Amino acid sequence: MTENKSATLRIYVKLKTAFKNGIILHVYFDNERYSLVYLELGSLKFQFSCGLETMLLGEIDAIIDNGYEVGIDMRYSICIRLFF
Repeated sequence: MTENKSATLRIYVKLKTAFKNGIILHVYFDNERYSLVYLELGSLKFQFSCGLETMLLGEIDAIIDNGYEVGIDMRYSICIRLFF
């Protein structure tokens, strides 16, 4: 018999920066899955790994290294299958 459980993790980060490059948030869920939020040349980048493949999202054209306040809202969902 199996049972599926799901959970959602929400992380909200508020920041101001004038740096062009650097790591904002690096979260490890386990040995294979992680999330990375960073600045590259003033633009916000997201990198995710589900354990099978890694994806990079760099399509956000907003420059955030201007010293103004920025909010980053991230939500992660996971489905857990229990066997008993």
